[in-house]
Order: sequence, then C-alpha cells, then structure tokens
Amino acid sequence: MAKQVGAFKFLGRLGNLFGYMVDGEYYVRTIGKVDKAVRKHAPQYEETRQNEAEFGVATRCGGLFRQAMMHITQRWTTKHYPPKVIQLMLETLKSDTMHAKGQRSVNYGLKNGESQLAFRRLEIYTKKNYTHYRGSLMHETNDPLVWKMNHQALWSRRDDGDTKSVKLGLLHVDFDRKIAKYEDALSITCKRNDQIEQNEVRIVPSGDIKLPWTFVIQQVWGFYFCCFDYRCYTLVVSFKKFASALNAKF
Repeated sequence: MAKQVGAFKFLGRLGNLFGYMVDGEYYVRTIGKVDKAVRKHAPQYEETRQNEAEFGVATRCGGLFRQAMMHITQRWTTKHYPPKVIQLMLETLKSDTMHAKGQRSVNYGLKNGESQLAFRRLEIYTKKNYTHYRGSLMHETNDPLVWKMNHQALWSRRDDGDTKSVKLGLLHVDFDRKIAKYEDALSITCKRNDQIEQNEVRIVPSGDIKLPWTFVIQQVWGFYFCCFDYRCYTLVVSFKKFASALNAKF
C-alpha cells in the first residue's frame, strides 16, 4: 500500500485511486476491476449476483409503491423516505420462504406477519407538521364505544383544532407484474363536539381492480386554528388481502 505525502491528501475515490486512513496515516490504493463476463458467470460471484438481483427488485417495487401515492404524498416527504421504502422492500423479500435468494418476491414476502407489521410502522409523511397515529384508527372491532376511542385518538390535544377530515383510500398492488392503482374509498368530516355516537361505514373494494394486495391508506387532515393553514397530520398504511372487507367506525 502506498502512503500519501505532501500538503494535499484525500479520502475516498479519486479516479482510479482510493484514499483512506489507518492509524492517523493517509494511504492510497488502486481500485480493482472485475471482467463483466467473469462477474456474470463465475461461481465465486453467485452471492453478488443474488444481492444485486434483490436490490433491483426492491428498488423497482419501492418506486411502484411510492409513485402510486405521489398525488397524496408530494411535498410531505423528505429525502430519507425513498431509502426507507427500499429497505422495507428488502426486508420483505427476505420473508419469502418459497423462493431461492435472488428469485424472491415481495408478493410472497407480504404473507409473513412481520412484514405486514413493518408496513404498518412505515412513516410516510416525514416532515415536521404531522402526527403518526400508528394505526390506532384502523382496527376492526365490534366495540360499541369505538367512536369514543377514535374521538380520543383524533383530539388527544386541546389546541388541535375543532374539525378534522378522515380520508381512506385503497392502494391495490401487484409487485410482480408492476401494477399499482389507487382509489378513494371514504371521506368523513369529524368535529370535536360531535354528538353522534356511532357512524358505521362498510368499506369494500370496488371489485373492478383485482390485484394480490390491497393497502388501506388513512389520512387525517385538520384545520389548525392558530396558524390558519391546513396541516396533514398522518398517513398510516395497513392492509387486507384482496376481497376482504374492512369495517371502519367513526
């Protein structure tokens, strides 16, 4: 290894050279190259090819997932959002136990319960003016007091405005065929001093879109009276296998 001397030293890549530091000393080495044909067929690069294949799948699936919701997420995410989605897709691929590494599928990985929980924990809106309800409004229940639990979840703070709009959408996805379609399902306006105790709504996919997975997308928008502007409070992801119905009560 060659040592760097002189007034100007560098770390990282510079052309075909790579500078690095060991025990306070600056060193440099050349960057080796592998013949493309060898990399593509040699047995010693099999795991590299598998990793590259799965990263490509995760990148495509992540882009499909994000683009399908671009109309409701634009300007509400940061640069950290796309890498988080790719990492989520990679973890989902690892949950596919039906296929060998390098051939795994997000569709199959989603059958794993841990993968489903990971999607529910994904925080899509990552800018400061939001709150993540962590799925508290999305559980199926026959509890007659569910309206009260939802009311408490929506107005956990006293200075949080008096009116909010709860919107639900259905994101239908086939990750293998690279198809994603979004449809609006429900929009309800809720007030802090509502006297209506229960409003039962049955949400069923239209039936026109038949894809392997349906994500239930929840948004809560509120009018923040101190700032006189609309703020988006949350976007939560949960999902049901297609053709199952979600009973949502507000």
